[in-house]
Amino acid sequence: MPLTGRLPLMLFGITFMITMGITSIMPALPLLATTFNVPLASAALIVSVFALPGLLVTPLIGIWADRYGRKTMLVPSLLIFAFGGVSCVFATDFTTLLLCRALQGIGAAPLGFLYTTIIADTWDNEPRARMMSYCATVLGLGTAVSPAIGGALAVIDWRLPFLLSLVALPVAWLAFSAPLMKPEYKISLASYFQATKTCLRVPNTQRFLLMNLCTSIMLCGPIITAFPLHADQVFSATALEIGLLMASASITAGLMASQLSRFYKRYKTQTLLSVGQYCYILCFLTLPFMPGLWWIIPCILFYGCGQGLTIPIVSTLLSGQAPSAQRASLLAVNSLSLRVAQAFAPLFFSALATKASPGIAIASGSLLALGLLFTIHSGPVPSVIGAPVEQ
Repeated sequence: MPLTGRLPLMLFGITFMITMGITSIMPALPLLATTFNVPLASAALIVSVFALPGLLVTPLIGIWADRYGRKTMLVPSLLIFAFGGVSCVFATDFTTLLLCRALQGIGAAPLGFLYTTIIADTWDNEPRARMMSYCATVLGLGTAVSPAIGGALAVIDWRLPFLLSLVALPVAWLAFSAPLMKPEYKISLASYFQATKTCLRVPNTQRFLLMNLCTSIMLCGPIITAFPLHADQVFSATALEIGLLMASASITAGLMASQLSRFYKRYKTQTLLSVGQYCYILCFLTLPFMPGLWWIIPCILFYGCGQGLTIPIVSTLLSGQAPSAQRASLLAVNSLSLRVAQAFAPLFFSALATKASPGIAIASGSLLALGLLFTIHSGPVPSVIGAPVEQ
């Protein structure tokens, strides 16, 4: 299938919504705290309740997507995402707002693994790698621009950022008309779970799951949690300045991902992943020692390069580790581990930043990158182009 047309457009829309669900709301948190007369710490629950439903529904959606088809799960998820977002507009108290956000989170939970599942179902080898890179580019750019869009809308009215969820409706229409994979036959649940368990026992599958988990911890811990604390304590940076620096990392990640199709032809996959970890290490070990706020820019750009190299490559490799009959469940396991990192990494790194210092919390991220570097070289890494499925 060509990399143009309705299906890629649908995938780009899903990828953008993955970033939009949280990042477009974050700039509005102070306004929401004032509007509903709650502490700012309580307003942060608007983000937490959006993410937590994924811990419960993601494994089930993965099983159902394999047994009943991708479209059967994707279209309702998109509609729930849209309805949950619009319902937030009509919330008259904070408890109702949290319930509506939780509903929206149920719709958002499957999106993070269904889009990679659909890519793996539809394309093989080089086209699959290119589509993963394109979606990673959209992910990076969406992470950079959606806070600005959400913040600008919140200035007009606190309700407007939630209306961005209506983007899900045209995406749902594209999904409804798309030729998505359906199971050719339904095996028994016992056989299904046994086959999925076999996939999870493959050493490369475990390596790639671990790499995705550590990458998510590095994002949610040293960067999202510790870096703003460091910038505030050391440089008295404003929220806008911190936001611009973090946006530069997302833009760099997107631009790096957009060049991966060229890199695949010139360098080994193992080499590209290794370079990504060196970029992480450079960022984490130099950022705490920068003498001024804007000296941090090169460090943040190194981090963005690491993200742009690591995330799409590992996602592509992982998507090739399971046959189509168990692919959604495998990627759902990956998505579940990422949500665990999102839930607990900020708690750990905020505690480390408080007891030691934000700089030490940032520097500790280099230990994760070193561990990933060891994992990358602990065995052969398949080529992204034509990566085999191990049995």
